[in-house]
Amino acid sequence: MELCLWKIYAQILGHKDETATSDLLGSIQSFVNRMTAIERYLANLRDPNKDKYLEIFTEAKEINKYRVDLVHGSYCEDNDGQLWLATSLTDPTRAKSRTLLLKEEEIRAMADRSRALAKRIMTDFFPDQQYVTLRDK
Repeated sequence: MELCLWKIYAQILGHKDETATSDLLGSIQSFVNRMTAIERYLANLRDPNKDKYLEIFTEAKEINKYRVDLVHGSYCEDNDGQLWLATSLTDPTRAKSRTLLLKEEEIRAMADRSRALAKRIMTDFFPDQQYVTLRDK
């Protein structure tokens, strides 16, 4: 999904490929901060795809939030063998912590959502480029 977003960033900025875009935005380590910079730039453009871009960014942020919770959370297993995730406990700058029961179906659903968003980006904005996932094979 993130590689597909780089293609959109390049398109919004008017770059022919992602190289110039990565030179411009590559030092911004945060996924959300990089996207916010593009959103601010996009706000000043009269682009016919503006609403589509913003819709994709909203979806990507939701997917990324789930990923961040998985990466930065604390895991524990209860007596029944169920795996729990306490979000944000490893980051003291984030005040809100939640406890989630991790279910394989939910993790797979989020991965599928990410894959579907990447496919949507490619089919909507780059239809002339081939996009194949492992599930397509």
